[in-house]
Amino acid sequence: MGGGSHRGSRFRGAAALALAAGWLLAEAGAWLGLSIADRAPLTPARGLALLERPVRGDNLVEAALGDMGTTPQRPWQSVHPYLGYVVDPASGWPGIGPYGLPSDGAEAATEPEALRVALFGGSVAMAVWSTSRGALARPLEEATGRPVTVENFALSAYKQPQQLMLLAFVLVRGERFDVVLNLDGFNEAALPYDGLPAGLDPTYPFKWNERVEPIVAPEALRSLAMAMGAGDRRRALGRFVHGGPWRYSPFCHLAWRVADGALARRQEAWRSRWEDAAAAGRSFRTHGVEPPATEEELYALEVAVWERSSRLMNALVESAGGRYYHFLQPNQYDEGAKPIGAEERAVALGPSGPGTGGWAVRHVYPLLSAAGRRLRPDGIRFRDLRRIFADHPEPLYADDCCHPSAEGLRLIARRMGQAVARDLAAEGGTDGPGEALGALQGTRSAPGPTMPSPRRR
Repeated sequence: MGGGSHRGSRFRGAAALALAAGWLLAEAGAWLGLSIADRAPLTPARGLALLERPVRGDNLVEAALGDMGTTPQRPWQSVHPYLGYVVDPASGWPGIGPYGLPSDGAEAATEPEALRVALFGGSVAMAVWSTSRGALARPLEEATGRPVTVENFALSAYKQPQQLMLLAFVLVRGERFDVVLNLDGFNEAALPYDGLPAGLDPTYPFKWNERVEPIVAPEALRSLAMAMGAGDRRRALGRFVHGGPWRYSPFCHLAWRVADGALARRQEAWRSRWEDAAAAGRSFRTHGVEPPATEEELYALEVAVWERSSRLMNALVESAGGRYYHFLQPNQYDEGAKPIGAEERAVALGPSGPGTGGWAVRHVYPLLSAAGRRLRPDGIRFRDLRRIFADHPEPLYADDCCHPSAEGLRLIARRMGQAVARDLAAEGGTDGPGEALGALQGTRSAPGPTMPSPRRR
């Protein structure tokens, strides 16, 4: 029995030595193979560095969905289901109201007898509200003898029918206005023309294709999920190897590299499928209906959409018991709009040939003005401000797009306020300050049951 135990011990010892020798040979072979493959000796430090290397494909979510945050350059990149885009009220940007539009919150403290004025449009209208709403409100206060609250419902690059959609949206949320002002024109002329080379539907929001291209198409979701899953498994395997004593083993490094390579090839295959499925290109999802084939047809469509949108805004406002006023904003590329000297020319005028917004303005603004005149016989209060700067040779534009300086904005705001004040007095049957507003409020239709307004919570 003692001899058998001795032979068993020698056998186990020999087996252990054989295993150790085999392991050492495997380790040496793995070290030599990896060193040759990498053309550098595999040291412990280098092995750990390889394990800690980020897994390729960590940016898949950003590549698929884009940067979902906001930036100072484009703070309005939050897509909205009805309005195209707004500023996310939760983004931390100061002065953003519950609708995702710039707001000072003054409407929350509006006095019951105050005249509530809402201003719609694009960046020029937003700038009028931001810098000159006092100049707009003052003539109304003098004409009515009542306090006036001017609220912003304008945002950069908004164009019809966004103002129409926004008006319908806030009315259905329970808002009611005494006066609605719509100041627009440049965006309606220039921005659909800007999207023509990309094949963007002229009625879609500005650069809609760029806003929604990062949104994943349904057929791409599975490929995206599989690619991300392969990346997760690669990271888990790397953490496992890195977390034990075997991280110093060349053989374990070799096994890890083989497994990681197989997962990487699988990840890349799914990534390629994702890229094929989500490749940018014209589709109804991103571009809408095909735009008109010629510039002339595009201009006609722009004007028709602008005119119909104004008519519908007027109908909505009147149905809610208010008054609607439409103003065509001035623009420096509109021929004869303003005398421009050398100083202002350097700031206010850029390229204006084919393919530019200035080119579109020169062709579309006369058509918009004519369409505005067609609105008046139907009782729509349209005011053409194309020539508001015609007698102002001093510089009044702040850039070569469309934005007036602070003084230019003040002139626009004052003219708008004066026009509405005169109209209230005339239609009220008196030049006195109180009766016109009283007539306006007295003819209001009862709104009936509505959803609570988020602006009055």
